[in-house]
Amino acid sequence: MLPGLCRIALENAFLEAAWIRHHRTGGSEHALQVAIDSAERFQEVAAFALFGNVSRSSDVKEEMRRRYGSPACSLIQQCQKGAHPDGASIPNPHRFVTDVENLAQKIRKPEVTA
Repeated sequence: MLPGLCRIALENAFLEAAWIRHHRTGGSEHALQVAIDSAERFQEVAAFALFGNVSRSSDVKEEMRRRYGSPACSLIQQCQKGAHPDGASIPNPHRFVTDVENLAQKIRKPEVTA
């Protein structure tokens, strides 16, 4: 249950980053809503936040590693696994939540693209 809740927190951080990125580029509210509605999976939401394009979901893992390091990829993997019935084992829940919170804060501050 905890990883699933943390996944929701990260997804919301990606949505916030997507909103910021979209508005920085002058996109319309309607276009933003259409893109968000088309993002059915976590990876697609992340791709929209990172690249402005939901179809780049296959590039998310490498971009997360580049921006935030390998531990970020591991956290996301644990959150995704924990959101499914077979779950994920979290040996130190307090540290896990702190790590997810720190990653969410980083995600909320999208990189400025040139």
